Amino acid sequence: MKNILYVLLLMGVGFISCIPRPTNSQDKILAYADTLIRKSYYDSALQILGSVSPESLYTPASQARYALLLTQAYDKNYIRHTDDSLIRIAVKYYDNSKDESMCAKAHYYWGRVYQDNKDVIGTVREFMKALPIANKTQDYDLLCLLHSNLGTYCIHMDCLKKPIPYINKQNEWRVNIKIR
Repeated sequence: MKNILYVLLLMGVGFISCIPRPTNSQDKILAYADTLIRKSYYDSALQILGSVSPESLYTPASQARYALLLTQAYDKNYIRHTDDSLIRIAVKYYDNSKDESMCAKAHYYWGRVYQDNKDVIGTVREFMKALPIANKTQDYDLLCLLHSNLGTYCIHMDCLKKPIPYINKQNEWRVNIKIR
């Protein structure tokens, strides 16, 4: 009788070990893709992210990170964004998290999605949401991108005095980037 219970217990443990659960391997892949994007290997990052099955991402944090990284990789590879369903996952998650850096980045890339779809109001709204958050984090790369884009929009919309502060700030952030 003890042997049967022992065998059943081992079989139970064996079955439980076969149940899929969150793994660090997907998080490692996302971290590697993030590193590739930071080092400007955008095509390699896109290829790595293409190998990830979204269904294999079990936590909301992993899903949000994947959504943001994939949106970034598309953007950096000049692949036009056709809808905002992917970046919305990241924005929804990071708006409710304490990670201000990722929140600012998510809003910036949501603005880029709107920009690709020629939605000026949506673009400026998201860039303006990202700006104060990015200021808190002192992410000079992102601040440079935001000020550059906002200044360009002001020029195209004939706001003659408005682009100057954005262009000046963009130049200031570029100097800070070079100092690091």
